[in-house]
Amino acid sequence: MECVPTEETKQIPYHQLMANGTHERETSKGNQLNRRVERDYLSRRQEALNVLCQLKEQEATKHAVDGKKATKESGTESDSKDDLWSGASSLEKALVSCCTIGESPTGADWEAEIDVEEDTWIAGALRETKILEFIGLMAMRCQDLKSRSLVLAILERTHQLDERIQENFETTRIALASQSMDASETEEKLPPTKRPRISEDDTSTTLQDSPVVVSPKPAPPRRLMLILAAKGLQILSRWVLEASEPVIRDVPTNGTKEVRSEVRPSPTGLLLLPLLEFLENIPFNKQAIIQSKINKVIKNLSKHVDSLVSGAQTKGRVKLEKWTHVDTGGLPVIAVQSALNKIKLSWESKAKENGKDTHTNATLETPSGRLINLLKERLGDLQKVESGKIDKPTWLVEVEREEGKDAQLTETNSQVRSRNTTAEEKARKERENERHHMMRKDLEKARQEKLELLKKLREMKKPNEIVEPARSSSRRGVKWLDGLPASSKQRKRDILERVFVFDNEHVKLVEFKSQSPDEIEEMS
Repeated sequence: MECVPTEETKQIPYHQLMANGTHERETSKGNQLNRRVERDYLSRRQEALNVLCQLKEQEATKHAVDGKKATKESGTESDSKDDLWSGASSLEKALVSCCTIGESPTGADWEAEIDVEEDTWIAGALRETKILEFIGLMAMRCQDLKSRSLVLAILERTHQLDERIQENFETTRIALASQSMDASETEEKLPPTKRPRISEDDTSTTLQDSPVVVSPKPAPPRRLMLILAAKGLQILSRWVLEASEPVIRDVPTNGTKEVRSEVRPSPTGLLLLPLLEFLENIPFNKQAIIQSKINKVIKNLSKHVDSLVSGAQTKGRVKLEKWTHVDTGGLPVIAVQSALNKIKLSWESKAKENGKDTHTNATLETPSGRLINLLKERLGDLQKVESGKIDKPTWLVEVEREEGKDAQLTETNSQVRSRNTTAEEKARKERENERHHMMRKDLEKARQEKLELLKKLREMKKPNEIVEPARSSSRRGVKWLDGLPASSKQRKRDILERVFVFDNEHVKLVEFKSQSPDEIEEMS
């Protein structure tokens, strides 16, 4: 028995995510989720429903034997809403609870203003109030292929919803603009005497024939742009990196205890192509892309894939159309290379368009945009005035007038200040000058006293100093008393053995006689 979703089940929120793929899934400008991932998730949900239906059938058969079949059948109809969630994990429920339930995307007021049709919103798109909660689930709990494929499906439906809302907004804005232009043209064609007037006292008079022009509201912010700016792009960058990194596992050899290493594709490798296709069509935000560093991840992965393809072409042993590699998540290398090239071309073209708009319009959305445009306009006016092409504009005349007023006010203030100098201020200045003059005299006197003291100190030190006469060149060296040179072996011992003894009063001459060797031996 196959469990087919009933009409009541289809009215439950998120039936587009839970059904068996019987609904028609539209294409949004080439941005489409990989069918393999969608079938993978939907097949698991259908399998859970089939298992539940089998269990229900067995229980119904058992209760029929006991005479309780009618009671159970009545309970089955009331629990059809719970049947849809049977087998779903808590993470699936948390992710899908962040999605839209099918009401108007921006509330009842928006629906009344722009007359939104029923098919404008998409079930399964992210709600604005659940953006931060959804990003937290992406970062902390989505680690396997099942949860990440569901997140990518929700992001794609959110992108579809944003595009629908923007298209509907542009259509409504153009219609309102044309309506206001037609109303203004009709009023201009009427003569002044036939134009409707309302008396100030008459409050009951109404203009039934006059057209009512509704001013358009500003465009609602893109939900996907808010998600990507709130660290969502960093999470997608990490997912791309993890999907392209192979996994090394230890596999036991048959019949032996030895273990060999085996390189396998990443468990989330099947999500690489859907991620790249999604990134190609996201709203371009240069600042968010640079901060998340996803541009570097795409660039490095593209270089690596290009090297793989060039190496395979050089060897020529494989067919590139069907060749897969662990570094591309087990997917065809040519398909991954093509997706990477499309992303780079798309981002480059969008960056150039944004750069041109920023240069021409000075980004009026920024706080300084209006000021920059105003300065440019006035600079052009000044150049035209100097060249004599135009007369002075009103703003320039006002500026010159204000400058003249400021100069006159400054001159008046200086004159008033000069008159207010009283006799007391003059006396105070004279006293200050006298005080400074006296201080200068005191400093000069102290300097003179210091010089005199130094001079006296030098004179007191002179008598105690002993001045040694300079030695002449003739007194340099050693001379012996006997008059012979120092290298002479025959000396005049009697002269050399004279010793002069100096005391305080006299100088004594003591002569020592030399002893012969024989005398020395006798004395010993």
